[in-house]
Amino acid sequence: MRRFLTLIATLLALAPIANAATAIVKGHAKGYEGRTLVFRTYADPLSRLAVDLVSTTVTQDGTFSFEADVNQVTHVTVDLSFYVGHLYLEPSARYEVSLPPFRLRPDADRFNPYYEPRQVSLIINSATSPLNAAIASLNSAFADIYYPSAVRLVRKHDRQLADKLILRLDSAVRAINCQLPFFRQQAQFLRARIYATPRLNASRHVLATFYAGKPLALNVPAYWQTIDMLSPDILNVSPYPDIRKSIKKALSSNSPSVAELSSILSSDTLFANSTPLREALIVKAITDAYYSNDISEGRADSLLTKAARSLQTKAVRLMAANVYAKKNRLRSGLPAPDFSITDNKGKEVKLTDFRGRFLYLCFMHSKNYECVKAMPLLDNIAQAHRDNLDVVCLFTDDQTDDLFKQVAQNGYHWRALSYISFQRVMADYQVEALPTYFLIAPDGCIEIPQAPGPAENIGPAIAQAIRQYIISTKRGRPEIPRTIYDIANEAKPIE
Repeated sequence: MRRFLTLIATLLALAPIANAATAIVKGHAKGYEGRTLVFRTYADPLSRLAVDLVSTTVTQDGTFSFEADVNQVTHVTVDLSFYVGHLYLEPSARYEVSLPPFRLRPDADRFNPYYEPRQVSLIINSATSPLNAAIASLNSAFADIYYPSAVRLVRKHDRQLADKLILRLDSAVRAINCQLPFFRQQAQFLRARIYATPRLNASRHVLATFYAGKPLALNVPAYWQTIDMLSPDILNVSPYPDIRKSIKKALSSNSPSVAELSSILSSDTLFANSTPLREALIVKAITDAYYSNDISEGRADSLLTKAARSLQTKAVRLMAANVYAKKNRLRSGLPAPDFSITDNKGKEVKLTDFRGRFLYLCFMHSKNYECVKAMPLLDNIAQAHRDNLDVVCLFTDDQTDDLFKQVAQNGYHWRALSYISFQRVMADYQVEALPTYFLIAPDGCIEIPQAPGPAENIGPAIAQAIRQYIISTKRGRPEIPRTIYDIANEAKPIE
């Protein structure tokens, strides 16, 4: 796998950002003192690959501030434990925000994969733009208008009702009276969502009415939400049997070609003059086909790589790379998600601090029986491989004073850290149960994902990995290949 396309932790899709301008945020966060807030955004609406935009630590007086370079309106979220806060950042805008009162998420909810934190829009005071307040009012009006009638729209295909709801939404838009382009786009594609609901079997008509010939608006939430409502088999919306047959044949071939798919769709007048939309739908179709088990993982990887290399629209090439990155991010041989955690002495600890040595990363809780039982066994591993291996236990306890005292009293040779200052590390490593272990190689790549625990005979696997690393180091390490993001950014589109 390492000879394949190695993924990078810092996405080129976000840094550096061309023609970016700085948004400045100052906030009040009483109850969050000492916590690090990580403001994140999605690289694109299809992959929903979450990436860090900026992080800031709340001071002891309950305030925080940060600056973020953005080149367009950017939706960001922040994990507030019990809540998830939402904010739209605009280039060159200034904001004052207030966080909701701090409320701790119980352990039972934090490790429940089906738990949905409460969503809140951060309280905004912006002298430079009314966008956040306008979007909040618009989304609230849409929810009141649309959701009570959604079932009838779908079951009865009630197009007359949809027209009435669109008129009500238009009235709400006029009342809000915001002329900002982003607001107008969100309103337009919310209209499209109402319009599409009774017409889910007429995807092509909806695309022709609202999308064809228009630029991509991937940063506008309703733009992709409406597309996502339509038939998941989006490549079969063409009314022409020959086109549908050719697409099916291309996808089932031994070596499917993204360029061939694009060429086939170009035969349809809907897509002929809408290259960005055509290419975005191709990447969506590949993604949907993979997750619905219609194509194999290897074929999906091949198609996504070809899409990142050959499509004409750079934003869509990066979208293909993001989908590939997300589905492969915790594979053996790919970079482990980075972290930056403050230890109990105030020192910052990063994944890069362990470069040149193996790292056995353990996610634990001091009150979990299996974790407690593993602690002395981890000490044996740490001492047995002390020349080549670091053992780090990342504890998910919310109260850490007794934890660090307990570790110190036992004289363990592994390092204890608390997740409190970097809570999103749990999501990055997809931790859904405790304990969970990863073995990370000296180059920062994952050696063994979801590794065995110390009671499951991990020792020989660690010893073997160390031996192979020493042998390969003596022989000379192979050149690291370019990443899929290099391909997506640098590739010249195939005409």
